[in-house]
Amino acid sequence: WILLASWSGVFRIGESVTLPMVSLLIMAITVAFHPSIKFELAKLGFLFATFSILIFLNLLQVNIKTVNYLVVYIGFFTSIYIIVQYARVTSSSFLNLVNFLSVLLILFVIMIEIFGARIFDFNIFDYVPRSKENTALVGGGLIKRAYGFSTEPTQVGNYLLTCGLLAMSYSLKYHRGSISLIFSCFWLFGLLLTFSAASMVLLGLNLFALILFGLPRFKSSSQRWFLKKQSVKYFFGTFLITWIFLTFTNILNNAIVIAGFTKILSKITVTQNNVSAIQRFDMFKYSFSLFSESPLIGFGFGYLSSKDLMSPINWYLMLLAEGGLISFILLMLVLAILFSNVTFVKLNLLEKMSLFNGLFYLVFMSTFYSMGLWVALFLCIGMSRNDSRD
Repeated sequence: WILLASWSGVFRIGESVTLPMVSLLIMAITVAFHPSIKFELAKLGFLFATFSILIFLNLLQVNIKTVNYLVVYIGFFTSIYIIVQYARVTSSSFLNLVNFLSVLLILFVIMIEIFGARIFDFNIFDYVPRSKENTALVGGGLIKRAYGFSTEPTQVGNYLLTCGLLAMSYSLKYHRGSISLIFSCFWLFGLLLTFSAASMVLLGLNLFALILFGLPRFKSSSQRWFLKKQSVKYFFGTFLITWIFLTFTNILNNAIVIAGFTKILSKITVTQNNVSAIQRFDMFKYSFSLFSESPLIGFGFGYLSSKDLMSPINWYLMLLAEGGLISFILLMLVLAILFSNVTFVKLNLLEKMSLFNGLFYLVFMSTFYSMGLWVALFLCIGMSRNDSRD
C-alpha cells in the first residue's frame, strides 16, 4: 500500500479500480482479521451511526450517482479506520524506510519522464500503460509537466508534499548531511517539475513555516547541531543548487521557467487568460449557490456528477454543496477521530507539515482518497505512538 500510494494513473482497471485502492482494501481486510487488533466499541458505534445518517440523508436527495458515492465514502473511511488500529500497535521504522524508497522511485520516474523526453526523446509511458495520457505542457509546449505514476501533476505534487516530506525527515534522521542534501535536491526537482499551482502555494507555506519555526530539533546527537544552526540555510541552499542546475543545463531555460510560473500565477490570481482557473472559480460560485439553497442536507452525494457538471475542485466545498452542513460536520468528526490517534507533540515539524499539506490539498482536489494524506497519517500514528524518537 505504501509503495503503490501514488500509482493511481497506471495499471488501472476501468475508471475507479486503481492500485492504491486495491492495496488499501486488501490491507484493511487483512488487518480486520488480525488477532492482535482490537477495536474501540464507542468509536465503532459512532462510525455506524454516522454512516447510517449519511445514508438516510442521501436517500432523501437520491440521484443516479448517490449509491456509488455512498459506497466509496463508507468503504474508504471504514478501511482507513481499520488500518489506523494497526498503526496504533505497530512500529513504523521499517515502513518509513519503505516510504523513503517509494518516494525515491517516483522521483526517478519523474526524472526519466521529463529529462528522457526532453534530452533523448524517450517516453517511459510507451512501456508503462497509463489510463490517461500525460498531455499537460508548459513553456509553449517545450516541456511536459511531471505526472510520475499519478493521474495528474497535482496528485504527484500532493504525494511529494506528504509522503515526500516524511521521506525527507527519515533521510535527515538516518543519513549523513550530504545524502540528505542530495535527496532534498532530488525532491525539489520533482516538485518543481509538476508546475502545479497548488504545490507551489503549499511549498511557499512550508518554507514560511521553516523560517518561522526552524527545522525540527532531532534528538540524535549527530544531527542536533546541524539542524539547529543551519536548517534554513540548508533548505535554501538546496533550492539554489536545484535552480542553478536546471537553468545552466538548459533543461529549464528562461522561456520554460517564465511560461510555467506565469501559468501558475494566472491560476492563483484567476486571470482572464486562464480558462481552467476561470471555470473553477465559476464552479466555486455555483457550489456556494447550491449550498445556500439547501444548507442542511444538500442535494445528495454525486449531484454535480449526475448533472454532468464540473466539480469545484475543492472537496470541502463539494461536500458542503452535495451533502450540506450535516454531512460536512459528520465527516469532519470522522476525520477528527482518525487524527486523534496521532500524538502530535512527538512529531517533528516536517512530519506535522506532511499532515497539514494533505489536509490543505483537499482545497485543490475533489477526491478525498488521494493516498498521500492517508499514508502520511498511518506512518505518523506509528511514529508518534510506538517508535523511539532517539
